[in-house]
Amino acid sequence: MILDWILNAAQTLITTVFSILPNLPPMPSQITDSCDWLVNMVSHSTGVLKYIYTPVLFNIIIGLVVTLLLFEQIYHLGMWLLKKIPIIDVK
Repeated sequence: MILDWILNAAQTLITTVFSILPNLPPMPSQITDSCDWLVNMVSHSTGVLKYIYTPVLFNIIIGLVVTLLLFEQIYHLGMWLLKKIPIIDVK
């Protein structure tokens, strides 16, 4: 419920900010080409891993790697949310 409220507030904030902004100019072609190249390189390299591992195992491995890389940030976010609930009394 709290997470739902936070996500809805973030979506509303982003929508409000972008509706206030004027029409933005198009992205330069060099930047879009660089982003496309990066996405292609990542997708091709994950294609090799998907060939080696089964898709289910590959998805589990990617999930575990992302979780391990972001563990500290996820922990601090969870503790911050728990501290905001006065009934639990987490210090």
